[in-house]
Amino acid sequence: MRAVAARREKIERVAGKTKKIAAFLETRPIPAVAGPGGALFIIDRHHLTLALMQSRVSGALVEVIDDLSSHSMPRFWRTMIETGRAHPFNEYGQPIALHLMPQSVAALAHDPFRDLAWSARELGAFTKDMGPFAEFQWAAFFRAHISERFVLQNYDLAVDVALRLARTADARHLPGYRARPRAMAA
Repeated sequence: MRAVAARREKIERVAGKTKKIAAFLETRPIPAVAGPGGALFIIDRHHLTLALMQSRVSGALVEVIDDLSSHSMPRFWRTMIETGRAHPFNEYGQPIALHLMPQSVAALAHDPFRDLAWSARELGAFTKDMGPFAEFQWAAFFRAHISERFVLQNYDLAVDVALRLARTADARHLPGYRARPRAMAA
């Protein structure tokens, strides 16, 4: 939710300025897939969408990147998972049944490790990767190495630990991994 708060601050700086908010939104269309019955399922920019809702911005641009509206619901979800467009996991990183997926961005749960991954990326620990759910992979990595209690009680220190962990060989399989910079020759 730290990413939501950061985006909300940006939005609220320009929300009262019609031309600026329009320009802001034009460069950030929300990608969605048309599902059964024509319902739209957003597949990225969930934090931006929630920040827009919390800031009471009345609209946003949505880019429909695929039309699966003719699919049955089981086939739709199977396709979404196979194409990496759905992430059926809860805020604890545990797999969940598809019917338990949040029905709206307002129902998204707070995952402190997702916050940690966002903070680490913002500080340059890894590069933004456009692959599906890349930061969730980082969140799972941090969850395996740092206790939730530590993250909740010592967030800034947990970020420092995450920054160090992100440069280890154990993280090299993750999207956007950045190897430790090489020492300059003397």
